[in-house]
Amino acid sequence: MKSNSQSGVVFLCLLALTGALRIDGQTATPQAPPATPQATPTSPGTPTVPQPPTRTTETQQPGSPPAPQPQPPQPEPPRNTADGHFSIELFGWYTTASPVLRTGKTNFNANPSNLDFNQNHYPTPGIMVSIPAGKSNTLRISWFRAKRTSDFIPTQDLTIYNQAFDANASIRSRYQLDAVKVSFDYLSWPYPLKGSRFRLKTLWEINYINTTVNVDSTTTDSNGNISPVTATHSKAIILPTLGIGIEESISRNLRFEARLAGMGFPHRSAIWDGEAAFGVRVKKAEIRFGGKAFYFKTTPKADEYLKGTLWGPFVAFRWY
Repeated sequence: MKSNSQSGVVFLCLLALTGALRIDGQTATPQAPPATPQATPTSPGTPTVPQPPTRTTETQQPGSPPAPQPQPPQPEPPRNTADGHFSIELFGWYTTASPVLRTGKTNFNANPSNLDFNQNHYPTPGIMVSIPAGKSNTLRISWFRAKRTSDFIPTQDLTIYNQAFDANASIRSRYQLDAVKVSFDYLSWPYPLKGSRFRLKTLWEINYINTTVNVDSTTTDSNGNISPVTATHSKAIILPTLGIGIEESISRNLRFEARLAGMGFPHRSAIWDGEAAFGVRVKKAEIRFGGKAFYFKTTPKADEYLKGTLWGPFVAFRWY
């Protein structure tokens, strides 16, 4: 009996253990592996088209300001300069000085040939044409005419251009000067300009000057007869001149320029000229105003020679 009871206890323990294992197996269900996508079957001979990768785009959040865009470079405003343009200029020059006629080194007459043109000043007109000769260089052709008259009574006898003039006789003299200049204004500094307001130029010029002198008077012979006496002479000078010029663009409509050039030899002919002026430009028109000076001398190795320095204010109108 006792053995039977022990066998029953062992049987009940095994039965309880088997039931517990069965319940635990039902509650722990295994997870299935993730399903891999299957390629869509294609018919034989059909090429497979690769799909582009998906791009991730950044979306601008609402309410945020747009990104600033780079600004294009602003063009530089044009400079007010006389270079690089075709132009015609008319000017009026009021000269206050007068030339003089003097006895030359080859004059062996007993009487002097001195004569002053110090009366009756006339306005000096002129014209200048400017032609571009490159981006910053200019060829300029200019002309002006100056003239004077003088009335006087000499205190001694004179001999002018081999013509005798009596003392105490009224003399009327006239002088005229025509000057033509061809100038090549070459930009020397800075180069390239790069928007510089200042310009330095070298001037390469050729000058032609023609002077004409007329002297009128009367003479009385031993019989008391009065007859007219006239002396006329013309002299031309051709000289190259070298110089320098500056120009400053003060603003878009205002500029300043100055120039000085000359050439001379000892006891020979000589020329120099210069000017300084402001220019005010409105569209294609420009008004220039300033001062101008011009010196000339014919060769002293002659019977007579003429020399003088003309200077004074001027006003010019230029059309581009």
